Amino acid sequence: MEAKLVVEAPGAERVAIAAPRTSGAAGTEVRSFEAARAGDAFLVSGCVSTPVPGWVEDMRPPVMARAHAWTARIAEKATAAPVELHGDGDERSVHLVAGDGASVGIARTVVGFEEIGGASRVVTCGIACAVRRTTAGDALACAGAVRSAHLAGDVAPPPPGVVLAGVSWAVHHPSPATSGLVALVAFGLVVAVVARRRPRFRG
Repeated sequence: MEAKLVVEAPGAERVAIAAPRTSGAAGTEVRSFEAARAGDAFLVSGCVSTPVPGWVEDMRPPVMARAHAWTARIAEKATAAPVELHGDGDERSVHLVAGDGASVGIARTVVGFEEIGGASRVVTCGIACAVRRTTAGDALACAGAVRSAHLAGDVAPPPPGVVLAGVSWAVHHPSPATSGLVALVAFGLVVAVVARRRPRFRG
């Protein structure tokens, strides 16, 4: 089942903004991209989907790092300028790199899973509401749409399979003789899942 990001923004008007590009490595595909204007603010959202051989929690940190980088690129489409995301967690404040330090909006990361044709994929979505200059009126006119956005049709994380589960177990229960080798194999598996050029926050 394909996962879709649901964004409810009554009154927002669609606008034409080009979607961020990805390298396409590791089978990553842009799943969706939408942009709208709500008063002085721009509401932009987009998702990418990447195949995974299974899932263990050891994979979460690199996946989330890439997810937040994708969200930063989404936010840059809203501001039309390089940005920095400040804060921790899935919701962060948006700041212009060349601005006065004030927040110009909020951005949020949503991650889930889908299964298409028997293959499991991790879905990474970013959504941002921001203005393009700090002197604008209400920077958070579409904040509610950001906070209420959710994935529909997503599924539970796929089981890891024998090899991935075994490597994960060995990493957390290593013997002195095998710890180095297991750590190397584990690192290789994680890199293989997420190895594509990490999108930059600026540009």
